[in-house]
Amino acid sequence: MRGAPRFCWPLLRSGPGLQAGVLSAAQYDEFALPYQRAIVDEVRRRHPTTPVVLYARGDVGVARMAAAGAQVLAVDHTVDLADARRAAGARRVLQGNVDPAVLLQGRDEIERAVAKCLADGGGPGRHI
Repeated sequence: MRGAPRFCWPLLRSGPGLQAGVLSAAQYDEFALPYQRAIVDEVRRRHPTTPVVLYARGDVGVARMAAAGAQVLAVDHTVDLADARRAAGARRVLQGNVDPAVLLQGRDEIERAVAKCLADGGGPGRHI
């Protein structure tokens, strides 16, 4: 953690037991969201041109994630990307979410999965 801003230390130290996918919605709202919001606010205050990406494991709820204020919401392959796009709104960028297991399949299946991901993600400028 050498070089990490002090306000990030709790986040960097939280470890896998505190990931969003492990918490209930109520627990996320109480124990994670206020701290994520504080971290996002501080990063944006200190570095206003730096985009902030919020990563969550599982479906904690994209609308809940959006409440933290990050410009980019990264979702894993368990989250329906079309639903995530609707919940995130048009102004937030989504990142993700092709299932990594698709890489073990053939080229045609990989191309289908990527095309679906790009279509569901909201198009250019709205999806990474």
